[in-house]
Amino acid sequence: SCERCKTRKIKCGRQRPTCRRCATIDAACIYAGRRKPGFPAGQRQFLEDKIKILESEVRKLGGRARSSVEPPTLHPERQSGTLETTVSRNSIAPESLIATLEKTRRVVEEEPPADLVVSATSLFFRYIHPWLPFLDAQQVFSEMALLRTLPPFYYALFGASIAYSYDPRLDRKSSDSFWTYTKRRTFIDILEEPSLKSLEALTVLILDLAGMTNGPQVWGALSIAVKFSVQLKLVGNRVFRTSAEDRADKVLNSTEEMQRRRLFWAIYVLDSYITITTGHPSEMDAGNIQYFLPSRNETWRGSPAQGQPLITNPAYIFSYQLELMDISRIIHTIFLECPDLVAESGASHWAQKYISCSAELFAWFQNLSPLLALTRNEEERLSVGRIPPTLVMLHAYYHALVLHLHGLVAYLPDVITHGQLDEYILDSRQRCDHSLTLLSAMISKLDKKIYDQLGWPFTWAIWTACRYILVRNDTEGLRDMSSFYNLLDCLKTSSRFWQISGKYWSLLKQAAAQFEAGPLAAHENTSGGQSVLLAMMDLRIPTSDLEDQARPDPILYNTAITRRNDVDIGEMMSDLEGNAQIRMGSFGDPDGQYPFNMSSDLTSDYWYSSLLFSSSGYQQ
Repeated sequence: SCERCKTRKIKCGRQRPTCRRCATIDAACIYAGRRKPGFPAGQRQFLEDKIKILESEVRKLGGRARSSVEPPTLHPERQSGTLETTVSRNSIAPESLIATLEKTRRVVEEEPPADLVVSATSLFFRYIHPWLPFLDAQQVFSEMALLRTLPPFYYALFGASIAYSYDPRLDRKSSDSFWTYTKRRTFIDILEEPSLKSLEALTVLILDLAGMTNGPQVWGALSIAVKFSVQLKLVGNRVFRTSAEDRADKVLNSTEEMQRRRLFWAIYVLDSYITITTGHPSEMDAGNIQYFLPSRNETWRGSPAQGQPLITNPAYIFSYQLELMDISRIIHTIFLECPDLVAESGASHWAQKYISCSAELFAWFQNLSPLLALTRNEEERLSVGRIPPTLVMLHAYYHALVLHLHGLVAYLPDVITHGQLDEYILDSRQRCDHSLTLLSAMISKLDKKIYDQLGWPFTWAIWTACRYILVRNDTEGLRDMSSFYNLLDCLKTSSRFWQISGKYWSLLKQAAAQFEAGPLAAHENTSGGQSVLLAMMDLRIPTSDLEDQARPDPILYNTAITRRNDVDIGEMMSDLEGNAQIRMGSFGDPDGQYPFNMSSDLTSDYWYSSLLFSSSGYQQ
């Protein structure tokens, strides 16, 4: 436009050399030079540099402010430590081996900003919800829009989603502070004001804790959830309240009944995932499971979203995961009964249960919906890089259960040598090798872009496969470890999102180093402590025991009288006799050198000896 039309804000005909309006009144028509849109040259870089400087100053000020805050009066025992507490390095183990209690004292809990909590909710539904789809996303977001203050449930979602956030406010110290606040608020809410919402928050917290540890730190929370899951049943007129503010005369509609059923099965799955890593049975009541069982298929396969293919429907895939969990609970029972094989009378009965469970596991795989098969015919072969991550988890967990069940029979410990089992050894080895081959091939083709959508149950599957490789190679005298290291790299990649994956990686890396060093190194170490490789190769030792004994401050340890009698925790739990070379109580070095530990280039100053938060926000 010419300058005169532009000044008067009227439409200009833009005729040259004089526009129609200027020609009509015989006015001078001037066209000024046109400026290019956007920032002047160099202005954008100037602004970006200024933003970086300001952000750096804000972080420095925030760190000084947090370090000067007095601990809350509700926790007087923590007033001796703040975020800036320093510890003498000459009097304790290396930084990666500081006891949990010392790390806890350093953290001052801090309520996360509301906008950070709200933004993390969408991260939860993007990365975690697909493999544990018990929440209604639409309901969660619609309720959040009406709330004036956020209840503990949303803080629980935030705590589970920290690892996926790129928010610069989530540095190491603030993440620990925010997460500590989230954890304690969730626990207090379920203990003081039990309700459906507080149980949902606790379920999310258990999911989060289980991604950090298989040990006792998650058992307590799980026990509370299992206990309250009984209240989800609709018995007569008695109904578990939805929230603390719920009216006593409120009638449940079909959507709310569905919500309770899905929450129960979420607790059931978490209980199955966690219990199989331990050496104790599930606390979930069989009668309670039977109550919800008739409506399970309707709950998860009843009404898929309109227009959504079943292969991408998380609830549909989850329904098959539930069937696999049923079998996993039987496998765990067989695992717990393994010590009875030392007695001749128990071997035959155990073998029958083993055969029956093996057949049930194989039948599950054979009856799997064709939509959920990783490969169809040659013309329609699916690329692993394009299939849903939930489907990858389903197949990986199936192969892990095959290895977990058959691996024990494939390579029986020396103390178990009974003729009733000899005939199954060859078949078990073939089944294990077949599953290992398929799992390794799947991992090798896996698109690394989907690792952030693979939950921690996937990492247990990889861990189980790696333990089997160590047992097989040591027994058979094999030296090819290529598949082992491919799986190990997978765990290292997953450790960015799940702390437990980093722990698996660290222990397996130590075991592999001892294996590569030769037989002598596998059975001895310079400090007289337990060899990692020997412990790893005894498949009777549960994952949680291996993890706990690798801590600088094990929660379960041998008393002085136990050591004096040369009896260890593993023997006390299983009452094993005979060849007792695997000493669970001797994992730690009595001289304080920690030969069996989590120390590695993945460790740092976090809870539970290893990465607690792998937030991408501060690992750039």
